[in-house]
Amino acid sequence: MAIWAVALGERIPAAVYDNLYHNRKIWRDQHRGKTSCIYILVNLQDNSRVYVGQTQNLLGRMANYLNTSYLLSAANCNIPISRALLKYGSDNFALVILEYVPVGELNAAESRWIALLNPYYNVSSGGGATSGVPHTDKTKQLLREQKLGTTLSDAHKTLISLANTGVLNSFYGKTHTSATLKHLASVNSAGAVFLYSAHYVLLAVYPSLKTLAKDILANHDTLKSVIISGALFRGGWYISRVPFNYVELPLHSDYTSAEVAAICAQIRQDAALRKPVFLFNAETKEFVTRHDTVKGCAQTLGCCHTAVSAAMKCNGVVKGYIVSAHRVFL
Repeated sequence: MAIWAVALGERIPAAVYDNLYHNRKIWRDQHRGKTSCIYILVNLQDNSRVYVGQTQNLLGRMANYLNTSYLLSAANCNIPISRALLKYGSDNFALVILEYVPVGELNAAESRWIALLNPYYNVSSGGGATSGVPHTDKTKQLLREQKLGTTLSDAHKTLISLANTGVLNSFYGKTHTSATLKHLASVNSAGAVFLYSAHYVLLAVYPSLKTLAKDILANHDTLKSVIISGALFRGGWYISRVPFNYVELPLHSDYTSAEVAAICAQIRQDAALRKPVFLFNAETKEFVTRHDTVKGCAQTLGCCHTAVSAAMKCNGVVKGYIVSAHRVFL
């Protein structure tokens, strides 16, 4: 029996999933909506190594653990459980929900379970306090006072600069490999970006919005507004910060592949396409045609462009056609 299971004694966990990754459809289906609870992740290679955590939203937290870009981000890459998930893979961890707890009682419950189980991944490498515990206000003040007013002299700054210049620099004459550049892009990003087709098929996952913007020659701020609005980008693609379907895997696993490069080339070709209009048969709901502009659609239907624009916002009907801003009529 696992050490953590022995420590539970007669206590029975609320739910046990033998594999975090392979059982993901099961625990997702059983926890629709926000669920606050105390959980543990158990390393299947060594079941004495566990992590105790709390969450107000189980699906969101577990989705992060399955997201490599999240684990590699600057804020998370040095956390013990993140390093373990990257090293062993999410398919080498089990998920155990210890108990469902009201949000207001999560902190107390987590502390109680940490004291009981003494989890390996919650303890710092030096065996000190649990990782992730914030400094007290008193400690913060002491640290602030220690650094307050301390500045480096110009001579000191010059010595540091000289000690890291030219051949004295450890990176002198070297260049980053493509793999390292991809890793740096992931670590320095604000999070992964999901690229979908007009039919909501997940095409690729980019490590950052900046990387995607560079590949498709798009403005970074424009892409941010597209993500916020949920609009169809250039008539054929959706861009999102979160997956539409957590179970779906990307059609192309490597965003630097030739297949994804071809998709980006098509997106670049459609740079002039701003606001396409899609027409569906009002009775059968079947797709009929696409117009590249609101004005062109209005001319074809013989109505004013304001009527088309208004109908696009709510999938309204104009002269026997459902007018939509999206290729798939939902």
